[in-house]
Amino acid sequence: MKRVVVTGMGAITPIGNSIDAFWESVKAGKIGFDRITYFDTADYKCKLAAPVSYTHLRAHETLANL
Repeated sequence: MKRVVVTGMGAITPIGNSIDAFWESVKAGKIGFDRITYFDTADYKCKLAAPVSYTHLRAHETLANL
């Protein structure tokens, strides 16, 4: 039998980039979907996405690169 050890938790989502921010957004009923604005979607059926804001990930970058 294989064992798994959870050593921590994190969240990188469209509605929060930490466990606390994500949970507060869930409780507030926020959604992360919006119209795609990064490129022209005229040739695509899908017009919605749930983008993650990478500007907020800079704080995690140092830890991720260790």
